[in-house]
Amino acid sequence: HGEAFIDTFTPFLESVGAMLMGRTTFDVVAAMEGSPWPYGDMPVFVATSRPLPPTASALPHVKAVGENVEDMLRSVRGAAGGKNVYVDGGALVRSCLEMGV
Repeated sequence: HGEAFIDTFTPFLESVGAMLMGRTTFDVVAAMEGSPWPYGDMPVFVATSRPLPPTASALPHVKAVGENVEDMLRSVRGAAGGKNVYVDGGALVRSCLEMGV
């Protein structure tokens, strides 16, 4: 109450070069009406075995990937340009933790 809002997410995103996002998380973020795509032109790789919805065509930096998690991470690291990789989505984060990433 009365405390200033401290934005820690923006500086975090500035340290990220690419993102690997789970499909469920993508669907939730993409469906946020009235909000701009929060990741700008950052490359976002969506882990999915299904095609992305037609509305995703408005997001040219978003790509569906369906390889195994190790191959997905390799692709995302390559796109990150030496910056951090942001992994988002419960099941995907769990898989990465189980791999020791």
